[in-house]
Amino acid sequence: MQVGITFDKQLLTSRQHAHFQRLFLHSTDGITKGCEVSQSGNNVYVQKGFFVISGRFVEVTGVETIETPPVTSGTLYCKVVYEVDLSKTNTESNFTQGQFKTLTNAAGYPSITQEDLDDNGTIYQMPFCQYTKTTEAVGSFRDIRPIFDIVSVWAAISGNNATYKEEFDRYFSDQSAAIEQMIADLQDQGYLLIAREREIIPISLLASGWSESAPYTQTIAVEGITIYDTPVPLLDVSGASDFSNEKLLRKQYGWISYYDTANGQITFTASFRKPTVDLAIGLKGV
Repeated sequence: MQVGITFDKQLLTSRQHAHFQRLFLHSTDGITKGCEVSQSGNNVYVQKGFFVISGRFVEVTGVETIETPPVTSGTLYCKVVYEVDLSKTNTESNFTQGQFKTLTNAAGYPSITQEDLDDNGTIYQMPFCQYTKTTEAVGSFRDIRPIFDIVSVWAAISGNNATYKEEFDRYFSDQSAAIEQMIADLQDQGYLLIAREREIIPISLLASGWSESAPYTQTIAVEGITIYDTPVPLLDVSGASDFSNEKLLRKQYGWISYYDTANGQITFTASFRKPTVDLAIGLKGV
């Protein structure tokens, strides 16, 4: 028996599509746009964006909030992953085969599971970030997302598949103009390239800079920022004098409720409590 995949009146299933995408992408996973990760208080946040995982495409349409697990004693090693679970069943209105989850281990950072989904496997995980957690706070937060690099993918394909190099060269040559135009269009609309998304602009929220009455606000001039930007603010505790000082900085940073961007500036708001210490902030993705 035969199945026509890309033929008239034949259906292309997700399994078939994922097989060929995984083949042509050389089994490479990674972020194609956005999906920045950050941590504040007891939550990990994943911003909107796109990524490919085992030949399957996923879009994060809004900010994902992932609560850190509770710790009663000792140190817990945590790793946030996106998990594909093909043992589950989707419906037209409910997507259940993919979700963010936190893996934990008391002895060290847990390993991820990557079964072959093209050969009866059901579970496949892609890492996003890792951190440690104690009863006191979250520490050692690290962004471990794989970033999809089409140049690296092509280099691997070229090295392992010399026979098909001419065909792939022709394909990428035909597509290059369209891709370059797409990138230019996205930049015109305010989207950032991956390289710029990884840049961090340092700013300082001074204790003396907050407004007198609640909600407490502080506006900082930032060259190049626009009203369309949604940077990720990251607390910098590298200047803390000791653990108690670091704990104080993290606590008062948690008093900040939200921020708003405008052309050339960003305004932070602490709705109920005014920070009383200077806070060093890094703006990622401006």
